[in-house]
Parts: sequence; C-alpha cells; structure tokens
Amino acid sequence: MLWTTLYWFFLVLAVVVGLRAWFWDRAGFRGRPAQRCKKCWYDLSGAPGDVAKEAIRCPECGKEHKTKRSMRKTRRSRRWVLAALVLWMGGYWASVTPKIQKHGWEAAVPRVLVVASFPFLSEAQGSGLDAFILRPAASNSNQLDRYVRSQVPGAGGYIWTTYVDPKIAEYGWFSRRLAFLLARIENPDVLTDGTTAKGSAFKGLLGGLVREEKCYAFESEWAEQIVTIDVQIQHSFGPGEHPIGWVRMRRLLVGSYRVSFENNGTQHRGSSPSSMRTNGWVSLDMTLEEERSHWVERFLWDSVRPVDQANGDRRGATIPGATLAVGQDLGNGNAKSTISFRFYEYIGTDVQGLQNDSLWKAVFSTQMDVEYRLDANRVIANDSSPGLKADIERSFSARLAAEYKTQRQQWVPVIILEPIYGTSGFGRSVVFGGDLSLHAVNPREPDGRGVEYFRSLSENWWSWSNETYSDIPAYRSASGKTEWKRFGQSRTSLRTKARFSHSLPGELNAYPSAVKNKNKLQTKIVLRMSCKYIGSSYDFGGLWGDEVYQGVLEFDIPNWTVEDIRQFIVNGIVPDHAMP
Repeated sequence: MLWTTLYWFFLVLAVVVGLRAWFWDRAGFRGRPAQRCKKCWYDLSGAPGDVAKEAIRCPECGKEHKTKRSMRKTRRSRRWVLAALVLWMGGYWASVTPKIQKHGWEAAVPRVLVVASFPFLSEAQGSGLDAFILRPAASNSNQLDRYVRSQVPGAGGYIWTTYVDPKIAEYGWFSRRLAFLLARIENPDVLTDGTTAKGSAFKGLLGGLVREEKCYAFESEWAEQIVTIDVQIQHSFGPGEHPIGWVRMRRLLVGSYRVSFENNGTQHRGSSPSSMRTNGWVSLDMTLEEERSHWVERFLWDSVRPVDQANGDRRGATIPGATLAVGQDLGNGNAKSTISFRFYEYIGTDVQGLQNDSLWKAVFSTQMDVEYRLDANRVIANDSSPGLKADIERSFSARLAAEYKTQRQQWVPVIILEPIYGTSGFGRSVVFGGDLSLHAVNPREPDGRGVEYFRSLSENWWSWSNETYSDIPAYRSASGKTEWKRFGQSRTSLRTKARFSHSLPGELNAYPSAVKNKNKLQTKIVLRMSCKYIGSSYDFGGLWGDEVYQGVLEFDIPNWTVEDIRQFIVNGIVPDHAMP
C-alpha cells in the first residue's frame, strides 16, 4: 500500500511538472510577448517589416524568421524537464521496489526493454534448456539469454492449460504489442523451437498472453497458426501404395492441443514437451556436445500420441506409421503426396475436460507437400512357409496387459509383443498379425480350439523392419546390454498398429458367455493370430514391410489363469502384473 501511494504521488507530480515545463512559457501567456525570437527570446512584437513579404531579422542575435509561427515558439525549461524526469523515475522506483524485494535487482528492468531484447537472444539449440535439464557445463547460453528467460513467464515450457503465471500482469499494453510485432518478423521455425533462448522466450510470453486472453483476437488467431511440421518417409513405395511417414510437430503456443490429418478423422493429442522427457538416459561417455544434442532432440518436438491412448510413450515426439495419401508421380522417380492437417483448441476451463471431445474446437487447417521414392517393381510378397512361422514365434513373446481407453473410460485388454533377447531374429522386413483371439486350451491338446475368451475388433499388425532411430535415447540389445544410439542412426525394431483408428493396437473384446465354461482341463492361455488373404495394395494401418506372413501364429500367454480372465471379464478386476 505504501509503495502504491508513493508511486501515484510521484507520478502526479511528474505530470504536473512536465506540463509546466512544456507549456508554461509560451508566447502571449501571462504577459509574455506575442512574438519573440526563437533563438534568444528577444521581444519581436514591435519589429518593423511584414513577415508575409520578407523575413524579420532579430535585432539582438540576427536570427531570421520567415513565418509568424516561428516567432510564437514555446520556451521549454530544461531544468523543469529534468525535474519531471526525476519525479517519474521516483514513481517507477516506487512501483518496482516490491518486485525487487521479492525477486532481486533484476526485476527493476522495464518489461518493454526485456521484450525489446528478444531479437538479440541466441538461436543456438540448447540455449533455451533449463539448468535442471542441462548441466551448466554443457549449456551454450550466455548471460543475456539466462537473464531474459528468468524474467519471461513460462520460458521453461512446463505450463499447464489452466496455469496462471503472475508475471504476465507485469507486461503492459505496449510490451504485449511489441512482443507480437517482433514475433511476426521472426522465422516461424525459430519461434516454435523451445530449445533455443529466443524460441523459449517467445513461446513462454506469447503462450501466456494467449492463454490468459491478454491479447487481441487477431493476435491470438495468428499465434495459433504458427506451427512447424516435419514428415519423414524412410522407405520406397509402389505406384498405387499408400506411403507411410513419421510425423512430428511443434507449435508456438504452450499447452494441449489436438490434431488430425489426411481427413480420416483420426485425432492425436499433443502438448509442449513435458517434464517426463527428463527421464532420458545420459551416458557418462558422452561429450558435452553429445549431451546437449541428446537433450535438444528430446525437447525439440511436442509430445504427440493418439487421443484414445492414455498410457502411451509419454516421451514420444513422433506419430510413427502414419498412412498418407497416394502421391502423384513426378516423373523423376519420386512422387508428391499432399497432406492436410487440422488443429483443435481446448475451450474448457479445467483439465478434467481434456477428454471431452465436445470441448475441442477446430481453429485452423494447413497443408504440406512431401516427396518420397517410387519403386515400380515393389510388391508385398505373401509367405506362409513353416520356416517364417517358426522364426516369428521363436523371436517374439506375447503378453496380455490392460490399458485405459479414454473413450470407453475403462480398462481394456491389449496384446503386447516384445522381442526375445538372446535370439538372432531374422534379417527381413516382415509384417505379421491379423485377427487376434485368446483361447484357453487343454495343455495335452494345444492345437484344439478350446474356449475363446477374447477377440480383436479389427485387424492388428506388427512390423519387424529397419527404421531410422528418433524416439528413445537408448535401448537394450539382443544381448540384454544397454546400447547407445545417436539420432539419425537406424536399427531394427518392432512396431504395432491397429488397422482402424477406433481401436488401440492389440485391443481385444471380451466374450462374456465364455465364462460359463466349466472345463477345468483347459488351463493353458494362448494367443492366435490369423492372417487372411493380403492383396498387393493392402493397408497395414501404417506399417511397412517387404513381405507379410499369411497363416496362423500362436503364442503362449504367461502369468494369466482362467480365473484371472473370468474376473477381468465379469468384475473388471485386473491382476497387478497386467497393469502398465
């Protein structure tokens, strides 16, 4: 209260003194001459001559005046102007003293100067990462970067949709207009890159202004459309085959959003990089440059995963296996595919409504063209040989788990396949899967039909192929040891997709009538995959391979008993070993 009173006291005095300095000593006011020399202020009221015909010369200093206006100039006192400036500085000091007492001397800098320094911040990747992510020895930020980011609300990027940052109130009307003006002349790829000091500052301030409605509607609409999208197509495809791409994106605004592409209604939810990404591994053998590059890759892109998938890879920054539109042949061995994206804004008031589809409003759409390689000789071979069947069944293990499906608001059973460490695998790019069914069979008659408790709603596919490494910083090899991979290298990995978007990968649907079965000899739980005929242009939900296994695969399901399955179907009780 005291500092507020002092602020207004000094401000009113500064205004009064300023008006006195600028307007008090004007021509003709309070006995002053109506005309006077603008250089020496000599009285020219009775000076001979007509200014309309010729210039009037001052007899005191010789200054010529060609118009009457030049002889009516207001005389401004520098001492009074200086006094008004001192009073204004006193008022400003009174306004920032509480901030200085709370945040230190750095808070004394006017916010407009902080915003004006944004264009001078570093564009080096890594300069925008906080100290608790990147140790100081590996940081490449300078003193200006660190100071400005400490004064900008939300510069770290970890802002919830409904979070209110008190620093936003410190930025006045002119500071806000200046921030949007400077942002418009910057490269959008720089604005969306939160790993740089410049991008982090713009994202934090503009995101907070839009979130708390401290900007005009046209500024908010412009900021919502600033997005960087990257689509990578790693393989070659046939002339009529749908290309498969890896899609990743990042936005200027901080917070949650939804995006759909290819006009197929499939929605993904995205958010600015969350603190879960700090769980990445850092090798002691890394150099400072490699460590910085490692964290930059983890925070460069937004976290994106399907809307229905509640417990996906929260560190994932790509939409792997996105089925894209068939491209147009360019005649040079490449094809061009046009991809449409539509972004949605959350209009709710709290985080509880993030799963409510009606609280998401489409805000803008955009398109981009992507080229990929054409292979006129490419065909997807169908293989039903016992050798490939044996290779798949011995290289992977299956387990039954539970995953929370947000649309149904319940736990659903899903099948998860994992490579068996210590096996050699096979050196081909293979797609396998199909219709899934879970059976309880007699161990003495493993080939019998048994009792079917679950069946998939749609076809589910797995792909074992070589891909460019971009998701996780380390993985365990077939030997069980941790191996480090740099971004951009490739490795063979297992991917899974449901053919249709309404199902989770590997999702099963229960048969309640099966619980009536009382055959106590059927105690072995097995998974069966049945693949029907596959054509040359078949869509595997976004998976790539040179051949597909056509036949029936069978995997043992460990840890589950028939009683566990019955409790899951009837009462919704999930065993602890099946929880994510």
